[in-house]
Amino acid sequence: MAPAIGARIAAFRADRELEVLAGRIIRIEGLGRGLAVVIRRRGCPEAETVHVDWVVNCTGPGRLSRSGSALVADLVAGGLARGDSLGLGLDVSRDAERICHWRGRPRPLPRNHRGS
Repeated sequence: MAPAIGARIAAFRADRELEVLAGRIIRIEGLGRGLAVVIRRRGCPEAETVHVDWVVNCTGPGRLSRSGSALVADLVAGGLARGDSLGLGLDVSRDAERICHWRGRPRPLPRNHRGS
């Protein structure tokens, strides 16, 4: 984590503006103001409801193969794209502007890209 982000998080926690809870979210319901989150905290067998303004997903990156995206699945199945070396996203060119096809070469940009 970047030091500046870590410092901001520490300040929010010290001011009790942020509380970090580890567990599994069972359900989230929208309220007039905020959210009612049913959570089973790590190590606890019982679920509880907490009322919050925000929920931040800190589960970390997911695997590309489990993304559930029909678009990504179709691009990969058609050889128009491939996963990156870590399996976390799509393989892209060095400038991060083009998707690499199944052989690892960047695909040409569309003719109308950036006004050309």
